[in-house]
Amino acid sequence: MSNLRDETIRLAYNKPELRADLLPLITGEAERRAHRRAYVEPFGWLKNADAKGKDVKEFIKQKGDEKVKNPNPDSRDKHPEVKVKSLPNSEEGKGFFQKLFDRWKGDSKGDSKGDSKGDDTAKMKKQLSKRFKKPSKSDKLDFYRELTRDKSREELIDMDEVDKLLDKEMDKAIEMYAKSPPKNAPKKPKLKDVALNYARKKDVKLKESLVRLAYLKPELRADLLPLITG
Repeated sequence: MSNLRDETIRLAYNKPELRADLLPLITGEAERRAHRRAYVEPFGWLKNADAKGKDVKEFIKQKGDEKVKNPNPDSRDKHPEVKVKSLPNSEEGKGFFQKLFDRWKGDSKGDSKGDSKGDDTAKMKKQLSKRFKKPSKSDKLDFYRELTRDKSREELIDMDEVDKLLDKEMDKAIEMYAKSPPKNAPKKPKLKDVALNYARKKDVKLKESLVRLAYLKPELRADLLPLITG
């Protein structure tokens, strides 16, 4: 049983002219570039933010839609209030954004109670990481099979390939499971549960990227739509 990733790879293999558009989606490079353009480059002036833009992303996610007093005197009469995420349009806006960001970062660090959801995520990640720190051979095979949809017999699987894939994907899979576990998640998930959750969500992200690509480049739609609708 093939998945969306398999079909996309097959399409890129069969049609070299599409590879420049498809390969970044398959490798995740497109998502990293989009993240950089959205949260790293536009906020390069911001102090006390981490270099990868994760702090900025979380700040905007939590506070971006809140309305505050417009710090820009030129537009204050027309727009007395603006959203936090709309602030960095001037030096006044940047200054106010910086103050709000510093306050948020200080509050998020200094709050002894913390965000309950964030605490739960960190706790689950710690438990998962501890449990699967030294996965068994059987666990590794389950992880490999779920990520690749490979149901073949054990002797047909190259364990070197499994180890290589595990090293690259394991931390990301655990992070994703901890942040957003599937519905009816078992109390004591197995490694294959983590892998299946990861594989499904990667397919969802890839499908969203393919839809976006088909929208931006109509000339590719004849090739992409069968993947998206299939």
